[in-house]
Amino acid sequence: MKPVIEFGREQALELQRFLGSPSRPAKTMGYFESAGFLFAVCCNPDLVQPSEWLPEILGEGFGNLADPEEAQGVLQLLMGLYNHINHGVFEARPVLPTGCEVRVDPLANLDESAPLSRWARGFGEGYDWLQESWPDDLPDELDQGLGSCLMVLTFFSKPSLAEAYWKESKRTDYPFEAMATKMQDMLLPTMAAYAELGQSLYQGMLRKPKATSSRRGGRKRKPARKR
Repeated sequence: MKPVIEFGREQALELQRFLGSPSRPAKTMGYFESAGFLFAVCCNPDLVQPSEWLPEILGEGFGNLADPEEAQGVLQLLMGLYNHINHGVFEARPVLPTGCEVRVDPLANLDESAPLSRWARGFGEGYDWLQESWPDDLPDELDQGLGSCLMVLTFFSKPSLAEAYWKESKRTDYPFEAMATKMQDMLLPTMAAYAELGQSLYQGMLRKPKATSSRRGGRKRKPARKR
């Protein structure tokens, strides 16, 4: 399988068409969800192999890809997306995926069909899946930082979660729309902060013995950490 060197709008549209096709299994992630999920994978403190994350996106059996040529093309595109995201994480300059336009009205990004909302849902699923890779004994400052990152990066995943974050802030003088605007403004810096934290933990964990059992799958998110 030849690697995808470039991952631009053409590749993004092709992958979006494939993942969004009615012929795909019901549990196949869409393009934006896949990009959010892979951002969580690339920032994870433990290395996650493609053989682990591909079934999470395409489903068991890789989405019933019976045509070898089609399978090769799809896997090439997904690896291209992964490499594109991973490069941004490694360079400490992560960005939203190609085509993931942020709507001007912050509240519009809470619509279920909004690209940012779909990306945030994918990220949340990725964090849930990999949650046990993140240490439980982080120093308070880093633990609070992780909690703040998770709030910003999952804020737009669904209105009920966003409203829960707003109520937890207990600031009656702080309108919900104002909080949504702040979360939107903080998105890219928070992506960079989350990537930096994951990379720092990864570098540290390289010097520690690895657990022999898998730490992935079926994880429930811990209660949101308060800032």
